[in-house]
Parts: sequence; structure tokens; C-alpha cells
Amino acid sequence: ELEGCFFFFFVQEEKGEVTCVFLGLKLYKETIDKIFKANSVIPVDFPLAGWEGTVSDAIQDMKLRIQEIERACKELEQKKNSLAAGRTKITLLYDHYYTIKNRLNTHNEFGHTQHTVIIKGWVKEYDTERLTQKLKTISDEIYVTFSDPDPSQEEVPIALKNKFMIKPFELIVRLYGMPSYMEKDPTPLIAVFFSLIFAFALADGIYGIVLAAIAYKILKKRDLDEQDTDVLWMLIWCGMSTLVVGAILGSWCGDIMDRLPSALSGITSAKNSLMLFDPLKDLKIFIAVSLSIGVIHVFTGLGFKAYQNILNGKFQDAFFDQVSWIILVSSVIGWGLAKSKIIPPFLLFSGVHYYHSWGFIFGALLIVLFGARDVKNIFSRVGMGLYKLYGASSYASDILSYIRLLALGLAGGIVGMVINIISGLLLKVPVVGIILAIALFSGFHLFSLAINVLGAFVHTCRLHYVEFFGKFYDNGGKAFIPFRKEGKYYIVKC
Repeated sequence: ELEGCFFFFFVQEEKGEVTCVFLGLKLYKETIDKIFKANSVIPVDFPLAGWEGTVSDAIQDMKLRIQEIERACKELEQKKNSLAAGRTKITLLYDHYYTIKNRLNTHNEFGHTQHTVIIKGWVKEYDTERLTQKLKTISDEIYVTFSDPDPSQEEVPIALKNKFMIKPFELIVRLYGMPSYMEKDPTPLIAVFFSLIFAFALADGIYGIVLAAIAYKILKKRDLDEQDTDVLWMLIWCGMSTLVVGAILGSWCGDIMDRLPSALSGITSAKNSLMLFDPLKDLKIFIAVSLSIGVIHVFTGLGFKAYQNILNGKFQDAFFDQVSWIILVSSVIGWGLAKSKIIPPFLLFSGVHYYHSWGFIFGALLIVLFGARDVKNIFSRVGMGLYKLYGASSYASDILSYIRLLALGLAGGIVGMVINIISGLLLKVPVVGIILAIALFSGFHLFSLAINVLGAFVHTCRLHYVEFFGKFYDNGGKAFIPFRKEGKYYIVKC
């Protein structure tokens, strides 16, 4: 009936419903609506405001509008590029006024009269003389006095000071949290143990050399801030430690030294002379080394806490909370070594036969009777002491966590061996095989280096933050941040 008076086509069909487009004359709108209603059609109206004339005219208008929009976009792009040239000046200007604002805000916190000003703040002890000399260059009418902080009355900010080789490891402390004012800086201990544990986790001499070389190259080529510089120096020291451990384990890009041609057998002999044990063949030795590192690390944490308590006059805390656990745990280890006949009992603990048994009893009694010495009721005290004694299981789990050094060291070595085997097979194919072997060897070993360095760093941090810091570190200190030029976009070096 309406043939030739409308345009109709399907768009899509989904979940039993069909979407279509209908275009018809207004003359037949009532008839069309009845047909739609009878056939359960749900109409969706399109906004046609501003459209006049034919469809082709509307399409032509839209094409012209698109051209106008594209032309406007190009103009905006050109304007953006012209403005970008002044971005450096704008950001510098922002940082300049940002610094002035901070200076004025800080100045408002000082006490002042019409002719005088009183400034009170923190300064590092070794900077007091330099500060005094600087102030004297301004005027002789400046009076300067210094006093030691009182931790009971004020929150003392913390500034770490270590020598060149130890300073990069301050980053590990800052990531966890600054020590409180009454705590000793653990960075020297972290420098030793972090390098050692990282080295056993990476456990490859060539990987250590490459890591140190890359870090040193970046350090010399780029102008970096203090934190980035510390990270790179830390990687350099860790890389050098890995070189030593790799030599001890005989791991150089996996087993590449054992695959050298006979003409280079001298290199293989040198490698064997430096190697103390083969991790794959002497698995028990590697396990013993990993656990020994764990025992020394955990005991160092307890000893460091005891040392801090002694310095603060807390002798009872040092003996009952740290020394007692060292006695107990070392006795259990001694008992295990004696029972497994790894070490004869009479060689343990200064030659005292079965000292570990009495040591266990003595340490356990100290913890049970004095672990909760602040509790007045004797029964509650013993109950709390027994509960603390149950914490011995946590020491066992902490020490066993160091088995990860074995897993990480072996995993890296085995992956390196697989890469070497595949590369060796490709070398047997002339020309193309040699090219592929070189590409695979270098590419896969670099990828293995990146993955293993990341794993070694993460797991070394984990062993420090959980197993080590948990034995002595309270943190909670506030970092000393001196007033200085500090912008949002730029680092100002003075």
C-alpha cells in the first residue's frame, strides 16, 4: 500500500531482536505508526533539529563541518606547539615563586619584632660550625646558640650519616622507615648483609660484572638526583659481591666456562680453582650455607637490639628479651646438628658435651619466667611466658625462609645452562645458526639478568624487612628535611 513512499534496511540482529532504520514521508505517519504498533516495533527517534532540505544537502553540510573541525584542530596543534616552546620558562617561573612562597610561609613562623628576628630550627651536629661561619658573613650582630634535643619533649628529626660505601644502603632504611632518635642506625649492617644475600640470590659472576658495569655507565653518563645515585652505587656494590659469590659457586653465565673449547682450558681450570663447591652437585652444602646465613642474620638482629638496650641502660631487656632467645635457638640448632651427626656434640659450644640440652632448658626458663616480667600476677606471668615461648616457631620459619637463596641461585644457574645448551645446538648450523646463537645467547642472558636482578632485589628486601628488621627495628622516626630551594618541576643543586 505504501510501496515507494519509504526507505527501510536492517542494521543488526542480536538476542532475537532486529535493529533497523526506517525513513518515510510525514504524509503517512499515522498509518506507519499503526503498523509499528501492530507489529511491536519500538521506535527510537533521531534528533533532526537544524536539518533542512534533502539528505544529500545534509550530508554535504556535515562534510563541510568536518573540514572546519579538522582545520580548527590543526590551528590548535600549531598554537600548542608555539606555547610549548615557552613551557620551560613557565615551569621555571612557577618554581621560582613556589620557593618564594615557601620562604615567606617559613618566615611567618619565626618570632620577630620591628628590628629583630628569632629563628629556631634543627641542624645536623656536624654542620653547626659551618652554619655559624655562614651567619657571621651576614652580620656580626647575629647571636647563635645550639642545644642538644630532648626526645621526651619534642620529636627529633633523623638524619643518617654514613661513609661513601655504606651510604647507598640508606635507601633500604628509608624505604622501610627512619629509625627513632633512640635507635642506632642499622645501615652498616644492612650494607654487609644486603650485598651478601643479594649476591647469593643472583649467584653468577658474569651477571654481577654486567650489572655493576651498566650501573656505573648510567652513573657517569647522566646527571641524577641523590636517591637515583644511591640506587646505582648500591647495584655496583651488589654486582661486585655477586662476582665473588659467582666465583665461589663456579657460575659464569650458567656453565659457559665448562663449554669452552680445549684451547681455552686454562680459563676453565682457573674457574675450578676458585670454586669452593658446585651448587648442583653439593646441594647439601648450599642448603647449609643458606641456612647459616639465615642464622647469622637473625642472631645479628637480636644482638643489635641487645646492644641498643644496653646503651639505653635496659640491661634486663637485653638479657631476657634477646640473649635468652639466642641461647634457646642456638641450643636447638646445636641439638639438631648433634642428632644428625653433622658435627660431633663435643665440638659444639666451646667443647661442652651436650651443652645444647642445658642451653635449651635455661633459655626456655628465662623466657617463661621473665618474658612477661611486667605482669604482677605470677600465674599470668607464666602463662604469658609460655605464650612467648611458643614464638620459637617463628624463629624456625624465619631461618627456613633463607632457603630461598638456594632456590634463586639454582634457578638462575639452570636457566643459564638451558640458554647455553640451545645456543650450542644452533652453533652447529653454519652461518645462520651462528648468527641466531649469538643473538639468542646475548638476548636471553640479558633478559635472564634483568629478571634475576629484580628477583634478587625483591627477596633480599623481604628477608631484611621481615626476618631481620622484625628482631630489632622499631622505626617511626621523622626524616630531617632541611629548608632549601625545592621546586615542583626542577631539582635545584646547591
